[in-house]
Amino acid sequence: MTDAHDGVDPVALTRWLAAEVPRVELGDGPVAVERISGGHSNLTFRVTDARGTPYALRRPPTGGVLATAHDMGREWRFLTALAGTAVPVPEPVALCSDTAVLGAGFYLMGWVDGVVPGDRAAGEAVPEPERRACGLDTAEVLAALHAVDPAEVGLGDMARPGRYLERQLRRWHRQAHAGAFTDL
Repeated sequence: MTDAHDGVDPVALTRWLAAEVPRVELGDGPVAVERISGGHSNLTFRVTDARGTPYALRRPPTGGVLATAHDMGREWRFLTALAGTAVPVPEPVALCSDTAVLGAGFYLMGWVDGVVPGDRAAGEAVPEPERRACGLDTAEVLAALHAVDPAEVGLGDMARPGRYLERQLRRWHRQAHAGAFTDL
């Protein structure tokens, strides 16, 4: 695997797509892969097939990752569970759990054009008249998400009632001590 694309070797990905995802149109060469900047956890790439159809690929970072922090199967499970609800999610396309393909599990989903306002400058780049609509849309999506019954979409076993803050602090403590933090 080459590191030219931060963990997505276009040749290895194209071989996997040819075997597992017939809807992706393959040409004579490998699919085009472009890392999407931003993000603070899992990596996102734009994958473009021979027809020019874009897809989004998600995978864990290429450096040392903490157990359970970058579980692509869990992310895929939420994406596919929400796909049939009022919560807008990209179309799930395919999951690859075989770490031999790209060095980690990953999944492919439909591409959604848009802006990710990950910082103040990106948010300010959204034209003023559209900001209110973006805020209202965000509230509507959150309301739709909270209206989903986890058990009805196959996620009932994911819910752990109560003591969230205690569990989260315990997890962060374990991760901090297991990671490369030198000054705690």
